[in-house]
Amino acid sequence: MKLVAFLDILGFSDLVDNNSFDELGKIYEIFERGYKHGLTLNRYVRTKDGITNDFSDCNIQAVQISDSMIVWTKKETIISYYNLIKTVRELLGHGMFSGLPLRACIHYGEFGHHINFHSKEISTNTFYGKSITTSYKMCEKQSWSGGYITKEAIEAYNKIIDSLDDESLISRTKIESLEKRHFLKKFKVPFKNEEASEEYCINWVNWQNPKKTLDGLIKTFAKFKKSTNSDREKEIIKNTVKFWSSCPERVK
Repeated sequence: MKLVAFLDILGFSDLVDNNSFDELGKIYEIFERGYKHGLTLNRYVRTKDGITNDFSDCNIQAVQISDSMIVWTKKETIISYYNLIKTVRELLGHGMFSGLPLRACIHYGEFGHHINFHSKEISTNTFYGKSITTSYKMCEKQSWSGGYITKEAIEAYNKIIDSLDDESLISRTKIESLEKRHFLKKFKVPFKNEEASEEYCINWVNWQNPKKTLDGLIKTFAKFKKSTNSDREKEIIKNTVKFWSSCPERVK
């Protein structure tokens, strides 16, 4: 059993269809910088080649395939869980800042990862489990750029909190503290063809780019020649703006 996040890029078909192969490579470099920052929580180390992301103490892992990313915890500890939530927040914030709006869902469930073969020449991996399929389905249903934590994941998180003796760690990492510090926000998640449901949502608005204005937010969806003209696309933008507008951390 693992805490697992599934993320996908909105407007990916337009990215591929409307940009050259070389342009697409440069766009992915932007996304790569974002997930490196996210996975290391903006920790850096100085090497002989200069300053680079510090992965030495990284307690989560990730794989990216095309427009999708799976992020999971290495260990079942509160720090791993806490860092996964912070990582998803970093990714959502960086995506919105850089013109690659994302959707995300964090779920708890069965997860398997096998390295079938690894050498200098080739590496093959297998990923499986209901945590992947469930987080994918719940991610796909969302009608905005944003993310939330399922009730199963909240329950698993709280179970670890209840097992701790360190009051300082409990105070810093409990769900109520994350909400108070604007990491999380209770909000009705908009779903495609379903009623909205109140969940603990990732508060990407209070990320490193709080100066994102309403005009800048809307332009993010059209960046890199992405379409914003269909009813579905307009609905996603409207719902994202609704969440942004509910956050006092934003710049009006």
